Amino acid sequence: MDTLPVTVLLALSAVFYLAIPGVGAFFVRSRWRVFRNAVINASLSPKITYRQLRSRAGEGGDIGDFRFLGVLEAIQDDDIIWLKNDEMVLSADMQGERVYLLPSPSTMDSDSREEMNESVPQNEAPAVLAWEKMGSLPEGVQILVSGPLHAEKGRVIFRSGQSGNLLAVFYEGGTDSILRRAVWNGRQRNEYWNLLTPGSLAGGMLTGMIFAYFFLQDPLFRIPAILSVGVSLAPLLPLFPPGILFFILYRRFWGEARLLRAERDLVRLPLRYFRKGNIGEDVVLPNGETYGCRTFREMPKDFAGEGGRIRSTSMAGKNGKGFFHWFGVITKDGEYPVRSSDPLVESIITPDHPDKLARACESRARRLEILSIFLFGTGFLVNLLIALRGLARIIR
Repeated sequence: MDTLPVTVLLALSAVFYLAIPGVGAFFVRSRWRVFRNAVINASLSPKITYRQLRSRAGEGGDIGDFRFLGVLEAIQDDDIIWLKNDEMVLSADMQGERVYLLPSPSTMDSDSREEMNESVPQNEAPAVLAWEKMGSLPEGVQILVSGPLHAEKGRVIFRSGQSGNLLAVFYEGGTDSILRRAVWNGRQRNEYWNLLTPGSLAGGMLTGMIFAYFFLQDPLFRIPAILSVGVSLAPLLPLFPPGILFFILYRRFWGEARLLRAERDLVRLPLRYFRKGNIGEDVVLPNGETYGCRTFREMPKDFAGEGGRIRSTSMAGKNGKGFFHWFGVITKDGEYPVRSSDPLVESIITPDHPDKLARACESRARRLEILSIFLFGTGFLVNLLIALRGLARIIR
């Protein structure tokens, strides 16, 4: 029996079931990483103020990278949106840009002293739409815009020098939770299932059926025919017992890994202000405030009165108890850090050094991902062997 057709079948199966969805998974994870980094960079950009607006509007040309928090006032000529807040009114050119719609805050806007993050099954990734495909937007919807600001004809306008470089996030709920919600929600629930996956799985099933049709014409190709039918059924096999038990465990552990990656990113947020993560040196924020970290052996009792909130991870305390790290605005007379006037600057207390907590989360997430893949593969192989045995009794 010629083994070349079987080799071709297996190679095409690997392309349709692994390679193409894998490329899509890489793209999806990369795209959401870009989004999270864009929101983080927006929090580091200075806010445009009315004084800057007045002083630079008449100069013309590039002003620099700024951010704006406000509400949508109107849409002009399809691509120009007008924005306003308590200080000013300005515009943004949305031609060729993407728009992110942040999910409702739910428990993430809670006033509790300890941050409450939604569990993995409940949260949703932000919707991503090209501006040209956006429907009507209600006046007054809240928006975060960040990117290059230009002065032209006596007005200032957000306009990207390159299409897609302007960040525009529409959201509901409190402004001070935008950053946290974007980092927490801005990731795919399962990267394997992406835009390329349905068509790729259909292509793999069709390929298996075509090969099976030709193999079934010749009794000498009975074994390749059985294998071809098994290949065509591959996307459905994990959903049948006994392999479905492995599939359920795979989804559970993959979800926990996703949760840990989100915790890793959240706990690292205060470190974005410090050069090379050196939290021993205070830094000056774009608004002139001083941001720093103070450590305490015990949890400060009146941290809530100073606007502090506890940000922890599921890995906290696994390697012993560490010092409490309080990140916030440092004042000359205050004993504790306080909340900033900038809603995107957080006053956060972590039960250990954020980098240590983040490394623990990342390590645990990697192990769970490996375990998840092993469980999925085991369940798939078990069901495949059962299916091939059953097909061997049918195909004579």
